[in-house]
Amino acid sequence: MKSTIDWKNTLAWARREGTLTWYVGPNPVTPVLLKAFNRRFPWIKVKTVALDGPVISERFYEDKEARREVADVLCVGSGQSLVDFKRHGWLSPLDRLPSWEDIPGWAKDPAGFFYYYINSRFGLMYNSLMVSPQEAPRSYAELIKPKWKGKVALIHPTSRGMGLRFFQFAASHPKLGWRWIEKLRQVEPLVLYMAGGPLTTLVIEGGRPVAPHRDMEAAFVAREHPHVKFKWVDEGRLVQFIPLAVNSRARHPNAARVLANWVMSEEARRLLESYGYGYPIRRGSKGPAADSKAWLQATESFKPGESHEFAAKAAKLLRMGEYDPTIPPNIRF
Repeated sequence: MKSTIDWKNTLAWARREGTLTWYVGPNPVTPVLLKAFNRRFPWIKVKTVALDGPVISERFYEDKEARREVADVLCVGSGQSLVDFKRHGWLSPLDRLPSWEDIPGWAKDPAGFFYYYINSRFGLMYNSLMVSPQEAPRSYAELIKPKWKGKVALIHPTSRGMGLRFFQFAASHPKLGWRWIEKLRQVEPLVLYMAGGPLTTLVIEGGRPVAPHRDMEAAFVAREHPHVKFKWVDEGRLVQFIPLAVNSRARHPNAARVLANWVMSEEARRLLESYGYGYPIRRGSKGPAADSKAWLQATESFKPGESHEFAAKAAKLLRMGEYDPTIPPNIRF
């Protein structure tokens, strides 16, 4: 085990820096973590740049190409981009931080450059004012039946992030496959771009009462909107990991390490676990390995061109157009 860094000195320099910038997705976890972090470290001002995961990756690429360093800490929804960042030498090692050993092996980069600070599992979110628990689909396969015409919402595969992950899962699943994706267009799904936030709002308001979605959003929504329900489906639980990393050229490297270390701490772990989504990320936990229904994808093995090719094929089958014109055509992941 590597020796930890001089933490007292890190804290002293972090206090002098007094600020950091965090590139992070607009998920419901961020404000919860920041509120607790601010109580613990009120002398570090955190500026968030909330962008969808794929856009964060592209922004970081653009920053590097322009030789500007904005992000101190970054969290992205596409694992393969972090692998590429690591290859470029753009990530700072985290394995000497005091809390590193508290994170189980399945939730961190073996080389020590990033860790998964949250994970979520896909199931089905539905509006129980419009679809009763007895009527709610038990499987994704059921969504292509005529009774669900005009009632289903999805995230477009070209959105990368959770949209791409879901369609990769569907295409590889023996009970779904490409044929299922093609048949989806028969029920005229409403296909949204980018983040899960608009998809959640759509279900809450009843615009489309049924949507494949993540347990993370469902856990937060249920506290204020009890009519929104979530259930697992017969096809299993697709698992999405959200990694956290520190820029190797961060302008506020010590403050960045303090945030990265705190998010790994038991205090943060217990806070996140209290919401009841995903697999607990704590020392000794087996995570998805202990869940026979878990579906894991080696997303790091997807190259940019392969991701583009896959997304374009899925979009063509859905007859939704290959790409959203608001997404830069050169977005890498």
